[in-house]
Amino acid sequence: MFLTKPIAFARLLAEMGTLMKINWVYESRAAQTAKTGIEEELVLPPTEELAILHELAVFGNMSEIDERAQYLAGLDERYRPLARRLHRLAAGFQTKAVLALVEECMAREHINEPASND
Repeated sequence: MFLTKPIAFARLLAEMGTLMKINWVYESRAAQTAKTGIEEELVLPPTEELAILHELAVFGNMSEIDERAQYLAGLDERYRPLARRLHRLAAGFQTKAVLALVEECMAREHINEPASND
């Protein structure tokens, strides 16, 4: 067996399975979520808070993101799932993931806004 670089992980696992006579069993995403409880419903904070988080995320200021997450958790218990995710990402210095999460929240907020009747 010869695999070229970059190695395709799925193909590598398939080859290993064949050679070792292993039948891989994959757990569904729903089952993983049920076990870990990671995918909690995120309640969005006010627009102003999202704007502050976005600015901090753009500049990659993880310590202030963490402080702001603590502030959100204290502001309203409904924001705690979002605050926990922000804290976990900031603690791991995952700047791109923090920015993506904040932008996802901002997009979700924009979708949920009532349409204006101009």
